Amino acid sequence: MQKITSIKVNAYQTDYHQIIDQAGIAVGQPYARWAGQQKSFSFSFRKNYQVSSVDLDLDPKSGKAFIKVHERVFAGFVFYKNAWHRLNRDSNVGNYVSVPDGRSPIYTGFNLHSDYFKQTVKNYFKLGQLSRSAVSQIILVSSGSRTKEIAIVMNDGNLVYTSPASIGKLELYPQMAAVIRQRNLNRGVIDLISGNFARPFNDQDQKVLNDADNRR
Repeated sequence: MQKITSIKVNAYQTDYHQIIDQAGIAVGQPYARWAGQQKSFSFSFRKNYQVSSVDLDLDPKSGKAFIKVHERVFAGFVFYKNAWHRLNRDSNVGNYVSVPDGRSPIYTGFNLHSDYFKQTVKNYFKLGQLSRSAVSQIILVSSGSRTKEIAIVMNDGNLVYTSPASIGKLELYPQMAAVIRQRNLNRGVIDLISGNFARPFNDQDQKVLNDADNRR
């Protein structure tokens, strides 16, 4: 009897293991269990807000399973009209959520209708998936000489100052973070605007974070 020999998932943002676990499919299961079960397979994702539908394709000769995930891809979250809302990849405010899920960043301090904000979201989405998932918060800096820059809070606690046009440099973040570790900084700052590559946090950096909290 043919069995499932391998599983390949084609997804843009959704985690591979999440798809496998939610579907209940596994290597070694009988092929016949899943043959002709496209409708029920997709139905199992009806409560997953990230997934609009799922296609399951099975190769009866090899037992290989191919899963294509059609996703509702989000750019992050904004606090809008006293509530959290999802933000789609076109920088439009979407439906209400109780709290951000931590899978995409929070945007703070932006005019949601400005070209500056739209450019920020657009260039964030040009990053690879691993780089996007490393970002926790994107802040419009509006204090002192840093006005109209953005500060990006990374999941590891480091802070990156940049501009919408330079967000693509975050593809090199692993190398930047390595420099911070080499300098024995518990929490470091990478300033792509001034060229000061890695330095310790200071009071002004903390003020940027505090101001962002107060603006929500």
